[in-house]
Parts: sequence; C-alpha cells; structure tokens
Amino acid sequence: MMNRFFRGIGCIGFHDTLPDELSIKMHAWMLLVQCRAQNVNASKRVGELYGCCSSERECVEEVIGLFLQGRFGKLLLHNVVTGTHRTTKGEDRMSTEERQQLLELYKDLRVTDVRDGMDWVGMHGYGSVHHEIRPLFRTRAVGIARTARYLPYEGPVPRVTGDEYTEWVKWYYKEVCNDPWGQDIEEGDFICLDVAGVDVGLLGSNNTLDFKLKGARGYLTNGGGIRDTDEVIMQGIPVWSKFISQGMDQARIRYYEKDTPIAIGGVAIYPGDVVVADGDGVVVVPRKLAFEVARYAHQELRGDKEGRKKLYEKLGWELDDTVK
Repeated sequence: MMNRFFRGIGCIGFHDTLPDELSIKMHAWMLLVQCRAQNVNASKRVGELYGCCSSERECVEEVIGLFLQGRFGKLLLHNVVTGTHRTTKGEDRMSTEERQQLLELYKDLRVTDVRDGMDWVGMHGYGSVHHEIRPLFRTRAVGIARTARYLPYEGPVPRVTGDEYTEWVKWYYKEVCNDPWGQDIEEGDFICLDVAGVDVGLLGSNNTLDFKLKGARGYLTNGGGIRDTDEVIMQGIPVWSKFISQGMDQARIRYYEKDTPIAIGGVAIYPGDVVVADGDGVVVVPRKLAFEVARYAHQELRGDKEGRKKLYEKLGWELDDTVK
C-alpha cells in the first residue's frame, strides 16, 4: 500500500532512506504541492486515487493543516509550484502564439529589468548567469532557449597523413561532433550550448551566420565555444561565452544530446526558457514564470525611463531612445 502511495505521487524511492513516518509526511507534502499546483483537493485526491489507509490520510491532513496555518514552507512551496524544480517530462511544446507573446514582451527589456522582475517573484538567487560569461562585444539579444550539450572527446587521434586527416575530419563532423539541433532552429531561438568548459571553437563565423539565417537571435556557451571572432563581430552576431578559442572541434569535443536541461554559469536552462542578454551579462527566466516576471520588469523599466527623462530635461540633454 505504501509503495502504491509513493508511486502514485511520483516519489517512489525516498522512503528507502528515511524513517517511515518522516517519509510519509514528506511525500504527503509533495502530493500537496502537486495538488496545489493543479488546484485539486489534496485529501480527496489521496483517498480516491491512492487508496491510502487512515494513517496515511491523517498524515496528509496534518500537512494540509500546517500549510493552511501558514507554517509549512511557503517559500519552498512557491519555488516548487512556479518552476524552480522542473522536469522536461510531459512539458507542452511552446505554441507559436506563446513564443511571439514572450518575444514581444521581452524585446525591449534590459538584463537589469529582468533581474528585478525575478526578484519581484521571489527568485533572488536564481537566473543570473555567472559574470565570467561575457558578451563578445557590446550588444543585446532576447530569445527562447534552444539547448544542446557536448562532452569532451575521449577517443584517440589517428596517426595519418595530412590528406587522410582531411578525410577523418569530414567523418568526425558528420558522425561525432555534428549539430542536429541546427536543423530545428526557429525564428527567435537563443542557442544555449553546454560545452563542459572545453577550449574549442564550436561556433565560428560560418555556422553562426547560417543559424542566424534560420532564426537564431543569439548564442550562449560556457566554454570557449567561439572562434573567428573578428568576422563574428563584423557580422554582428551576438555571442556570450567564457572565453575565446582557436581550435576546431575534432579530437576535442563531441555532440551528446539536444533539447534537454543544461547548466551554464550556475543556471539550469530548459528548452523554452526566456534568455535575455546584454552588456550586463545574461539572465534566464523559467518559462512558467515568464509572463509574471515580464510584468514587473516592465514596471521597473518604466520607472527608470521616467526618472532619467526628468534628469535629461534638467541637464538640457536631447532625449534618446533609452528615455522615450
């Protein structure tokens, strides 16, 4: 019966390491969180769906009572319900309408505005990519996260002639370090590549331009990840990386997976998250929070514009786009 209860709420396994009473209460609370997020009556859900015995039902009711009294982890509950703890399983594909709404909402927002918006919904310690990841040049970009992960290459390098090496490189790019995510790019994507900190030029003057033509708005990586930087800057391709690299991909890095959660600069990035980047760095907004965060981010932007506009006028300065 207990296993059925745990399995029903998707939490099987924790009870192996916890006392039975504590385990039941923890999972009862997790059930409460799920029901709270789905606006479902928790005690009814337990009784009807999981066939719990009275002691288990009593535990759930006790937890519900603590919650209603405001004594049971409101902040943690907020984080779980709103998306800090997330899973890609069963997530809906973003509709064209939602994508366009988010791109429109965030197109004029600065990183600092979005950072403030995150604070307003209680996400003070989340979303800001580590400051060691910087823009290649002063620019800005907003997009919807498209993720991919690469791993260091652990195989041997063949001892061959130069001509044979040329053929091996062709094989490597086709079979080992390819970019299948590139075929999926949609207008408004922000390409987020976890390259495990490897010093390699996965992105360059050619492929960044190709992906831009397909709709990519910007690129974020946690390694070198970028080379041919003179041309990339000249072409105006927005890139945020940890450092600049020189080497090609072969014998350095290999493709692993796409459209999965990745980690860059201390932030978990999921497909569909909103990415905002400018000279102040990068901030990532969980998709579930994106509309609420945008509301308060715009509130901050309006206040900043109004305040600076008055100062411009007092200084006799001509109004520019940042205060209009």
